[in-house]
Amino acid sequence: MIRFIIKPLFILLLILVPVFAQQDVCPPDNVTVTPGVGTLEVSWTNPGFYTGTHNVTPQNANYHTGSVKQSEGFTQTSKIECKSDQQGWIMFDISQLPNGLEPLTVEFNFYVYDLSWPYWSVTPVTSNPLTTGYSALYDDIVTGASTFNNDYGNFQEEESFSVGPYTYPLVNWIHEDIASASAIQDWFTIGIVDYDFNETYWIYLEGWNEPNPPSLTVTYGEGERYIVPAIPYPGADIAEYKEAVSSGLREEVETEHAQVYVEIDRTNDRDCLGASAYYLFMDGDTVAYTTRNEYEMQGNIGQEYCFYLTSEVDVPDSAMVISPDTIEATSSDLFFSEYAEGSSNNKYLEIYNGTGADVDLSNYLIMQNSNGGPWDEYVDTLGGTLANGDVYVIANASADTSILAAADLTGSGICYFNGDDARALIKVVAGDTTVLDYIGSFPDDPGTGWDVAGEGNATKDHTLVRKSIITSGNTSWTTSAGTNTADSEWIVHDQNTWSYLGSHTTYVATLDTTYDITWHTEYSEPSETVCGSPVEFLLCSTTDFYSVSSYTELNLNWTAPFAPGNVEAWGWFWQGSAPSFPGIESVTKIAAGYSHALFLKSDSTVFEWPSGGYLQLSDEENHSFIDVAAGWFFNIGLRSDGTLHGWWFSEQGQGEPPDSITDAVAVAAGNTHAMALRSDSTVVAWGSNDFGESDVPAGLNNVIQIDAGDDYSAALKSDGTVVAWGGNTLGQTDVPGDLTDVVEIACGGYHMLALKSDGSIVAWGSNTNGQTEIPANLGVVEKIAAGGGHNMVLNTYGELFGWGNNSNEQTNLPEAFVGVTQIACGDQFTTLLLADTGEDCGTLNGYTVYEGGDSIDFTTEPNYTVTTLEWGEEACYNIAVNYDQGYSTWTDTICASLITPTFCNTDTLAAESNYDEIELYWPSREGYDCGTLIGYCVYQDGVPIDTLDGTTYTISDADYDVDYCYYVTSLYEEGESVTTDTVCISLITPQLCLVDSISAESGDNEVTVSWQEPYIFSRNRVNSQTTPRTNVTPFSSITRKQEQGGNLEETQLSIPSLRSRDENCGTFLGYTVYQDGDSIAFLSDSSTSFIAAGLDNGMEYCFSVTALYNQGLSAYTEEVCAIPFAVLREHNTGIVQTSITNEGNIGFTDWAWIDDSTMGNGLGFVFAGNNYLFEGGLMIGASQSQISDCIRNELGGYEEDFVEAEGTYLHIDTTGDITHEEGLAILNDSGADNPLGIHVVQKSYADVQLETRNGILFHYTLVNESNTDLVGLHAGLFFDWDIMDYGMNAAHYSADHQMVYVQNEESNPAHFAASMLMNVGLGANIDALYNDADGVYQYSNVNKWTHMTGGINDGSAFNADVSTYTGIGPVDIAAGDSVSFGIAVLAASTIYELEYVAGELRNFWDTHFPEELGNDNEATLPDIFALHQNFPNPFNPVTSIRYDIPEATNVQVNVYSLLGQKVKTLVSGAHQPGFYAVQWNGTNDHGNPVASGMYICRIQADRFNAVKKLILMK
Repeated sequence: MIRFIIKPLFILLLILVPVFAQQDVCPPDNVTVTPGVGTLEVSWTNPGFYTGTHNVTPQNANYHTGSVKQSEGFTQTSKIECKSDQQGWIMFDISQLPNGLEPLTVEFNFYVYDLSWPYWSVTPVTSNPLTTGYSALYDDIVTGASTFNNDYGNFQEEESFSVGPYTYPLVNWIHEDIASASAIQDWFTIGIVDYDFNETYWIYLEGWNEPNPPSLTVTYGEGERYIVPAIPYPGADIAEYKEAVSSGLREEVETEHAQVYVEIDRTNDRDCLGASAYYLFMDGDTVAYTTRNEYEMQGNIGQEYCFYLTSEVDVPDSAMVISPDTIEATSSDLFFSEYAEGSSNNKYLEIYNGTGADVDLSNYLIMQNSNGGPWDEYVDTLGGTLANGDVYVIANASADTSILAAADLTGSGICYFNGDDARALIKVVAGDTTVLDYIGSFPDDPGTGWDVAGEGNATKDHTLVRKSIITSGNTSWTTSAGTNTADSEWIVHDQNTWSYLGSHTTYVATLDTTYDITWHTEYSEPSETVCGSPVEFLLCSTTDFYSVSSYTELNLNWTAPFAPGNVEAWGWFWQGSAPSFPGIESVTKIAAGYSHALFLKSDSTVFEWPSGGYLQLSDEENHSFIDVAAGWFFNIGLRSDGTLHGWWFSEQGQGEPPDSITDAVAVAAGNTHAMALRSDSTVVAWGSNDFGESDVPAGLNNVIQIDAGDDYSAALKSDGTVVAWGGNTLGQTDVPGDLTDVVEIACGGYHMLALKSDGSIVAWGSNTNGQTEIPANLGVVEKIAAGGGHNMVLNTYGELFGWGNNSNEQTNLPEAFVGVTQIACGDQFTTLLLADTGEDCGTLNGYTVYEGGDSIDFTTEPNYTVTTLEWGEEACYNIAVNYDQGYSTWTDTICASLITPTFCNTDTLAAESNYDEIELYWPSREGYDCGTLIGYCVYQDGVPIDTLDGTTYTISDADYDVDYCYYVTSLYEEGESVTTDTVCISLITPQLCLVDSISAESGDNEVTVSWQEPYIFSRNRVNSQTTPRTNVTPFSSITRKQEQGGNLEETQLSIPSLRSRDENCGTFLGYTVYQDGDSIAFLSDSSTSFIAAGLDNGMEYCFSVTALYNQGLSAYTEEVCAIPFAVLREHNTGIVQTSITNEGNIGFTDWAWIDDSTMGNGLGFVFAGNNYLFEGGLMIGASQSQISDCIRNELGGYEEDFVEAEGTYLHIDTTGDITHEEGLAILNDSGADNPLGIHVVQKSYADVQLETRNGILFHYTLVNESNTDLVGLHAGLFFDWDIMDYGMNAAHYSADHQMVYVQNEESNPAHFAASMLMNVGLGANIDALYNDADGVYQYSNVNKWTHMTGGINDGSAFNADVSTYTGIGPVDIAAGDSVSFGIAVLAASTIYELEYVAGELRNFWDTHFPEELGNDNEATLPDIFALHQNFPNPFNPVTSIRYDIPEATNVQVNVYSLLGQKVKTLVSGAHQPGFYAVQWNGTNDHGNPVASGMYICRIQADRFNAVKKLILMK
């Protein structure tokens, strides 16, 4: 008898429909006997569909998932959103799992729909989320998150982790927890926690109401696998349900389906009922009664046993449908079920009928109250009939269409409310009025709205839905509204929530209901009989037999019949206790990190435990490994080509091995550093180096093994010695000095082990857990391993011994292990690699390969290469395993053939040529069936000329004016393709184009030669689809500055940046520049100008250019000639510096304002490092309408009336006749608008002698080259002085020297400059000018003429910007005649020094230009003998002494001490009449310096004697 128990059900109807068909009772199918070593296994299949588990199909199920905030409560969504203080949970239905049975694996299937680099955990949850308060549930969820050993999985995702579906294995205690839960309940809960706990990182999973709900895949040892969905919960509102359960108004429901069909269909295609149990008979006797589908027995080897079975089938007595009563709550009368105060006019009321009968609405009305005013009866009584379980909706006529679609009454004024307007449901029967329900209270005016369920102003901008547990109205609004979500009758939703509109339900609970169904048992006929015998050896067959075809050979591959490399581990891993590593086999090496392990498999891939999407290597990375090492959350793998690959953490570069390592043979990993042993027996290290752990000792070689600890490294050398380096805080690198004969080393956290050749062990370093205390009776040790604080060793008897830290039982052996081949220890775990000897299979010799049923070869490897097949030939193969004890069964047959190559040809051949080469190029062509490509063959005019493996080819020996034709074939190991199309092409014949448009521009001692390029580069290009080429000439713009009416204007000129020319010039190499027929430069770039420097001004030079091509030299250009000239030259006396120009300017070549700078081009007039001059230059005029000058004008520009005379050039000789520097400029005024016809010879004199070096003398000769006499001519020099603060300058006239001078200020001046007229008798015009008042700023010819003809102005200018004019005139110069005059320009730091310098310059002029002293050429000579006071005085180191000689005589000038001793003879000899000066430098006649003090200067001339006191101060 089967008993169905119907659990509590609310509202929804559960229908169980057992469907029983009258089918056959059949024996088991597919009965087989499989021999084992001394055993037999009998297996079979059920004759029908039924296998012991009902086919349960949930329909419209709501999966129970959600999120909870720590301080706010449950979120109203099924999504699992984990971020900051909000975490999630998932409740799974485990009712179908075997009760109390521990699964082998549990996998979590989930879909991530949003994330930000999460670190998250799956945690155990012991409480029931449906009945637990949010705060307690939150604490339960987050407990154990990120603690590694208390959760079910900890996942530190990579930053690249993305949206999508995932399946992660769950670990630690989940297997035990599921087994425990399945024994006592039908549900199992996990928590999802993002343990960053901040707003920056999160993980969001889809829940029950999304397309990809979560589930568990649970697998048991017998291969049974279950997909466990999340539990569905009853009803659409989880908050409502939880409140009902927690308040005691409702019992908890564990599972519920909206509609569940339980199909007990025990048939298959043979119309056989499914069996529930079986009887097994051996040799006619019953040996077993079982519900399983297999049976194993032991027997005698070689003895035959025979078996058959019968099925036991449960057959129902009849078919029936069981339908329990519908369970639904009833109410006494109508009540409000929903209220909405939405945006705009979206307002409605909903009334529910739960009375159990239809209701006539003519007895009901609604009254309203506005803002606390009186009740108003609604004028329209409700009409019609409201069916039981239905609702009546009254809506504002202007509400949203979705509201109006559900409305029964619109246009009513009852739905004009704003949150503070009360409503009442009234029933009137036979004149008796009864209030049934209220929304709001009377006569209160809440202001904005009433509070509901703890939500302020909830009747404003919200939707209120009556809880399903409420079955009647409430005339107490205070009680109805409640103070929190638990005691309120209403659930408050956000504004414009209309999803509950149009229906309402109420419910109550009921007791379990039990129904009985009767059955009877029937038995089948016996199955077929099968026989078998136990064997001594299984002679195991190989598996996974497959073939791989190529063009020349067929590779057969299979898996060995037994796979060595099983793994065992125990202790503490990163995610908890060590697992059993399901599916990990064929392991060839193990490596232990801090809390994880690596397993190198025979296929050269790596598996990592704990596993997870972000821990494992991708398929693209996971290949070709031959060695691995694990550190603290990072790994290093060695590939077969000697290169390294790192992954996981690399904050100190430990996971980023150098790319330069290509010859590694072994690797090791420490805490945060790594090492590699190279093929030359040297070591390289990288990563952290805080303790020198990556500083490999210099000269370390002959290394045969390496290892690494937390902060140190070690190497074993071929001579049996050990070298260690790095951290040594606990003596870990203190290798015992007498340690030799070492064959293996192992580095622990802070200790080391060394295995010697005699099987003994030496240990040193940290001993905090006794890890360096070697146990007695280890025997002869052959393998060692060291962990964080423990060790594990293996002796020659196969015995394992562990000691040291045992906090996680890492040194306890869980069982006796056989066949240990490797040991590895992590921080607190131990893992072993075990060999499977295949002893049950037999003694393996190899494999026999069969082709077409005939043996063709024997091999010891699990692969074989067939090289005898021809293209198009197919052959069939089998493999049998060859044992000492016999052969295995054959594998399944594989039939295969070689790939027939199609010898693909390349698609397109293209060719280009230039002047020297032809280049061919084509696309590569490789395909699945093309063949094994080895290169290409190039044909020229039908003859092969070369083979290559690239896709371009250059022909460098072609001739001009010859067409060549080419095609290419693809070469394969198996043959050659057809040719490409033929392309024909020739070299471009170079024209060696001539350089164009050569020009030459003169400069100062240089000439700039310019030209235009002769060509634009070109290539011939042809292919099967040649496209005409279009030349595009880009344009650029330049800016030209030019003067228009005294103002500067900028003009944008568009010019072509490239000129179109003959494109067949040649391969350009550069230009050769020739000067006067000789090559002077070669330019190898694209420059189109060259400056020929170091030329002599005034001499003519001629230039030409040729273009040099790889193919030859072009013709010469036409020759262009130019004469270099100087624009300005500079005088320097060591005290003053100035510039002279070829346009008559002094100081600058132009007026400084012209180029908007603080000075023009030139030095100005510099004294003691300060420039005193703004502008200076020559002015010559005969009237105000006929003035030639180089000074500013009234238009804001400047005059350029003087030009250098043809055939002359400005220059300064530094070996002058009378001074150190003598300048010459020869000008004329041909540049003037109204020229005078004046030829000007300007000579300038600058000396380094002390007497005159504060000034520069200008000598002018004016020659009248016109055809008429020049009458009333005036000439002189204009200076605009800016001394220091130019606005405070002062100017004065000195009559003693015919000098006008300027000082920086009137009081306490320290800077002086002057111009002094040297001539007498030619007239004098000397003036001090106010620049502003005297019209100098905009200097018109009227003002210029006024200042040139004003005579001597002995007035002064004060505290202003001032200028001076100094000149001669009026003078008359006949045609062809000339006149000369001189002007000195000088500077000093005191007025006394200035006057002294003026006197010295006067003496210089009088001495060297006596013929120009006056108009009558009569010299002005001294009248009396005189000795003037020296200047400066006191002095150091030099002073100047002036004296006057009126007649010819002998002169002696000596210096004496105060004791009368002669110190120095300064002058001794005959003198002509004149003014003289001599310098004394403070030395005696022997050239030795004399001491500071007072000295006497004495002059003797004829009968004249005089003395002056000289004071030398050092």
